[in-house]
Amino acid sequence: MASKELYRINAMGSWWVLPADLQVLHPVEVDFARRLELTGLEFQQEYDRLKLRLAWKLLAEIPFRLCCFAHVLDAMGTTVDSVDHELLGGNPPLSEWRPGDEAREGLFLQLPSAAPRQLHLRLGVYDPKGNIRWPIWASTLPTADEHTAVVLALGEVPSEEKGYAFPELFSQPCCIRFEKGAELRSYSISRLDSAIWLCLRWAFRRRPNRHWRFFGHGVTERSPGSPILISFDQDLAPHWSPAMRTWEQNIVRCAGAAGPDPVEIAAGIFDVRSGRRLQFLESSFPADWQTRRVFLEAQHAAAWGVPRFLPERKTGGFSCP
Repeated sequence: MASKELYRINAMGSWWVLPADLQVLHPVEVDFARRLELTGLEFQQEYDRLKLRLAWKLLAEIPFRLCCFAHVLDAMGTTVDSVDHELLGGNPPLSEWRPGDEAREGLFLQLPSAAPRQLHLRLGVYDPKGNIRWPIWASTLPTADEHTAVVLALGEVPSEEKGYAFPELFSQPCCIRFEKGAELRSYSISRLDSAIWLCLRWAFRRRPNRHWRFFGHGVTERSPGSPILISFDQDLAPHWSPAMRTWEQNIVRCAGAAGPDPVEIAAGIFDVRSGRRLQFLESSFPADWQTRRVFLEAQHAAAWGVPRFLPERKTGGFSCP
């Protein structure tokens, strides 16, 4: 059973009066998709309950709801309690925050007794509409679940030293135009050990179908029977609205320890109800018309050097009348 205390900035950007236990938190830096940062964290036991204290900072505008999950596990990995909640209970909604705004909140989770226990926390944020976790770009805390959750032991003082950060993304312009108004305008790839961060930037001439899903299969060759080494499949644009000029999609997956690295990502869009893949009308990258796949380079962005532009890529693509 969980309860919450919420303390937020007001419209003028100043704090409401904070209780003493929320005024000073252990500083952390957990960057969710370069849009939201967890800046403070404490995880303590108080008698027969756990208290979780969080400090948030907005890095870039987020025009939709976002939820935080907090899962408490024992030494055997069994979930003791958990709480999922919209940031600050949606008051104010995240869409009203501006970059630089900060807020703090306290969460309480009930224990069966006051006896000391070895527990640890897994915490992250997710889009409730698509149930999609946001990947963590950089963190002073250890992460799990393909860089979508930070891990902290009960009573542990978080480290202030940067644990990891993905290498900088360099955008690769492209023009991949699908039927029904979907267009991929650029993409980026960053690699950190076995993890691959794929960032896609879309534009839509009309509202995308809510059943559309992006597929991206890491392969070493273009034949239809080539083994899929890693999959980047994810719902396409659950929050798109006409006011949005572009839609950014961030996906992180971890490749297997053994086996070759993918050379290309065979990508496209399909409808989850029928399984039908959307046809593309134009592509500045090599494409397979029969299987409706376009092939994106899967190298680390640094291998591209200075970003190349579309006229240099036209030789590998095609345009349909």
